[in-house]
Amino acid sequence: MERMIATLFGAGNLKPASGTWASAIAILLGLGLHRLGSFPLLAAATVAVTLAGFWAVRRMTADMANKDPSEIVVDEVAGQWLALCFPLRAFG
Repeated sequence: MERMIATLFGAGNLKPASGTWASAIAILLGLGLHRLGSFPLLAAATVAVTLAGFWAVRRMTADMANKDPSEIVVDEVAGQWLALCFPLRAFG
């Protein structure tokens, strides 16, 4: 489960530029969440994905020498959703 969360269900394996792919997916998902439940749903999802990301990354990288492999992209999701919260709250 931690691998699925940390890699955004495998999006972190997309090449090239796995973080860019994850950012694009995150924006689409974030806009979808906003459309479904407006700002409160997006804000709650941002908090949830951030907390889940801390848990997943810590567990996934526990036995790795490299603590920041490129396939870990949950931080891109959290960052994009956090960035989306501001304009969607102000203008949405």
